[in-house]
Amino acid sequence: MMFIKKYFQDLLFLLFPESCHGCGEVLGNNEALVCTKCRLTIPETDLHTTPNDNELVRKFWGKVPVRYGFAYCYFNKGGCVQQLLHALKYEGAESLSSMFGYWYGSQLRQEFEGQFDLVVPVPIHPVKRRRRGYNQCDGFALGLSEILEVNCDVNLLKKVSHTESQTKKSRMARFENMEDAFSVDSAVELRGLRVLLVDDVVTTGATLEACIKVLVSKGCKEVSIATIALPR
Repeated sequence: MMFIKKYFQDLLFLLFPESCHGCGEVLGNNEALVCTKCRLTIPETDLHTTPNDNELVRKFWGKVPVRYGFAYCYFNKGGCVQQLLHALKYEGAESLSSMFGYWYGSQLRQEFEGQFDLVVPVPIHPVKRRRRGYNQCDGFALGLSEILEVNCDVNLLKKVSHTESQTKKSRMARFENMEDAFSVDSAVELRGLRVLLVDDVVTTGATLEACIKVLVSKGCKEVSIATIALPR
């Protein structure tokens, strides 16, 4: 039976080869989602080596309290990481999200296992979720939580207002756009918990700041942040 299953898997691969979401090249038999070449060229940040004082944490100084700041990789316009994020958000490549979570979780596990009580993804509005079919941050959160052996709640934070796209807004407009945009499930007790809040990409930090304010107002002991990518 195993031989027959392997035969049909190989046949399907020959007839319908999968392509790398980063470069478009056909994946090898032992590759999934991203080819080895793209994986090796992803520009990792190493922010986790200075988690209390790095370029991500400094975005929030004087605004909201952030314990640790992590970002798996940098992205440049037109680069491999931007292609991967585009596939994740707009081409239905949902599995890329958890892949990033497993990769980064493996880096964080040695130093930060036991440092968090709950992993929480930044939510998207229900209208956008229905249109896309998933929240691109959920898989990242679940992947991190699995590797770090921490509970994850993908429904804790709610996007309560359907805000306009942040892409072309000024820094100030982004913060105004996010004001009162999020709420927390009132049935969940957060007092005293150490939360790891995760997002896909951070630019001005307006979305994360709004979420942190809500979590802190509900009694979280501390909030750390982790993102898939950080613009370079």
